[in-house]
Amino acid sequence: MAVSSLSPAVNLPFRGLALHDHRQVVDRIAEAGAESIWVDEINGVDGVAALATFAAWRPDMAFMTAITNVFTRGPALLAMSAAAVAGIAPGRATFGIGASSDVVVERWNGLPHERPYTRVAETLAFLRDVLREGSCARTFETFQVDGFRLAEVPDQPPRLAIGGLGERMQRLAATDADILVTGMLAPGDVSRIKDQVAGVARRVPGALEIHGGVFVIPPGDEQVVDFSARRHLTSYLPIPAYASFQGWLGRGDALGEMHDRWTAGDRRAAMSAIPSDVVHDLVVSGSLGDCISGVRAYLDAGLDGVNIMIPATVDMATSDRVEFLCALVAGLVD
Repeated sequence: MAVSSLSPAVNLPFRGLALHDHRQVVDRIAEAGAESIWVDEINGVDGVAALATFAAWRPDMAFMTAITNVFTRGPALLAMSAAAVAGIAPGRATFGIGASSDVVVERWNGLPHERPYTRVAETLAFLRDVLREGSCARTFETFQVDGFRLAEVPDQPPRLAIGGLGERMQRLAATDADILVTGMLAPGDVSRIKDQVAGVARRVPGALEIHGGVFVIPPGDEQVVDFSARRHLTSYLPIPAYASFQGWLGRGDALGEMHDRWTAGDRRAAMSAIPSDVVHDLVVSGSLGDCISGVRAYLDAGLDGVNIMIPATVDMATSDRVEFLCALVAGLVD
């Protein structure tokens, strides 16, 4: 199927709603005009399982795992997962990989989070070979694979995406991936990323696409919306990779007090220390019209696709969440 690069994607599954209860949600979002669904994998359900469920319901939609962790799955299992995704949604699947964070890898899974850039680069190379040839003869530094051969090579391998914030990850995607997935940025930051990858020599067919996750908080009481946004941001911004990314984008000094208060253990003060303009830069909110124009601004700035994400800090009934997302998607594709 042909999927419009400017059609918005919606991030699923919803927390607090069982996977098997998502069918009506997926159908409603598709009917509103969304042509793509991203499935995340943090501390909820397994991302590949969720993608398989949604893809079985909607053979007319595209799907992306965003982002599958290269540390918590071994390379052979990642290849099998990618092949499964390709078989479930042939021609409609994108398999996104990334290094995640030391919190997820080390604290939650008890694995070393070492040399993340090299691990992602080598995993990407391994997947490229295995998904096309069935095996890989290369020698890698961060993992060893001896004799693995993929039993069923997909007729249509999935597109491969990299979740990248830092400059090296961005350039790796520009060289060897089909899609760069980024996020936690403002529309005004898109040109910085496009400049970073411009002119990088491609080693794979086709042009690089750049897609971004956009956090959107539905309309509501201004103080509640502001609190939800700040609580959401402090779950990301203190993480070293995100802190470095914001520094690269020019927000390092603005977020200095937040980092100081977070390091001192005063979480509430850290939330309050985020400047209001940074909150407005990184989280879309306001009226429905404001949210539509806020998301559209990312596309106007040059992103090839956006993934609409409602932060987990938002307390909202599932039915209201679905109605808002449908209205937002409809407004974007109108």
